[in-house]
Amino acid sequence: MIYKNLIKPFLFMMEPETAHSFTIISQSVLSSLRLNKIIKLFFNYSEPLLETEVFGIKFNNPVGLPAGCDKDGKALDIWGSYGFGFATIGSVVYSPQPGNPKPRLFRLIDERSLQVNLGLNSKGALSFYEIFKKKKKRSTIPLGISIARTTDIDESEVVDDYLKSFKTLYELPDYFEINVSCPNINNICFFNLNMLPKLLEKIQENNYKKKPILIKIGPDLEELELDVIVKNVLDYNIDGVVATNLIKDLTKINPKKVYKGGISGKLLEKYSNKTINYLYKKSEGRFKIVGLGGIFNGKDAYEKIKLGASLVQVYTGMVFEGPGLIKKILKELVMLLKKDGLDLNKACGIYHK
Repeated sequence: MIYKNLIKPFLFMMEPETAHSFTIISQSVLSSLRLNKIIKLFFNYSEPLLETEVFGIKFNNPVGLPAGCDKDGKALDIWGSYGFGFATIGSVVYSPQPGNPKPRLFRLIDERSLQVNLGLNSKGALSFYEIFKKKKKRSTIPLGISIARTTDIDESEVVDDYLKSFKTLYELPDYFEINVSCPNINNICFFNLNMLPKLLEKIQENNYKKKPILIKIGPDLEELELDVIVKNVLDYNIDGVVATNLIKDLTKINPKKVYKGGISGKLLEKYSNKTINYLYKKSEGRFKIVGLGGIFNGKDAYEKIKLGASLVQVYTGMVFEGPGLIKKILKELVMLLKKDGLDLNKACGIYHK
C-alpha cells in the first residue's frame, strides 16, 4: 500500500528511464548503508517447498530478477533482500556504447506493460567486471551475467565479440545468459541463427569450469526457428533457455499507443507462454527453461512452471505493483502447490505429463 499510494505516484511523475535510474541508484545507496537486513525483514519469505536445484545450483525459491533491470550491476547485492531467489545482471556488451537516443522507455499503463528501446546501453565488459567483483561478495543469492553483442561491429566479428565478454567476465557469475534476441537494435540483424552453432561451440570450448550456460530468445520465432534452438541447445549441451525477451512484432498485440522498441509485461505473456510450452514439448524436458513475461501474481508464475519452466523471472510486474510483489508471488505459489499436492519438480511441465 505504501508503494501504490506514495512511491509509485512519485515515480510515475518522472520519465520512465529517470524513474528507473533513480530506483537503481537508491537501491545501491540502501545497500551501501548496510540496510539489506532491515529490508529483508519486510520482504523475504522462506518456505522449504520453494527450494529447488536447477542446473546444479541451489535456489531458495524459483523467482528471479531478469536481465535488463540492473544493467551495470550497481545494486546487485540487494536483490536477495527483496525476496528474489536469483538475479541476472546485464546485458553487458564488450565495448562501451550509449544505446539508442532518449526517450527510450515507455509505460503502457492500461495494458500493464512497458515498451523498451534502450538499445543495449552498457559501460562495457571491463568496467562491469570491476563493479560486479566488488559487489558480488555481499550478495546472498545466485547471480548470472547476461552478455550480448556490441552493435556497431561487422557481422564477421559477432561471435568473437561475445567470446571476449565471456572470457573477461568468466570468473564472476554462477551462470551465464547468452542473449541472442535483443528486440530494440535498429537497422541490423541482432543475431543470425546460422551463427548459433559456432557461438555455442566457442563458448563451451572456453567453459573450462563447466558453468551453466543459458541462451535467451525472443517470442517472435517461428516453430522451425525454435526447432533450430532446441537442436543446438541439445547438440552443445547448453543447460537451458530463457524464454522470452520482449516481443518485437507489434502486429500481434496491437497496443493502444505505439512507441519504439519491444514490449514486456501483460502484452507479452501469451507469447512467452506459447514459447515455453513449445520448447518443453519439443525437447521432452531435456533442458531447463527460465520463463518470464507478464507475471503479476503467483498464478501467473505457476502457469509458466506447469508449461515447463523450472525458474521464472519478474520485472515489469514489480514496476507496477512494487517490491512486495515477490513475497506475494511466493506465498501464492506455495498455496497453489499445496492445493495440487505438488512440489516444484513435479509441477514443472505437468501439462505435458
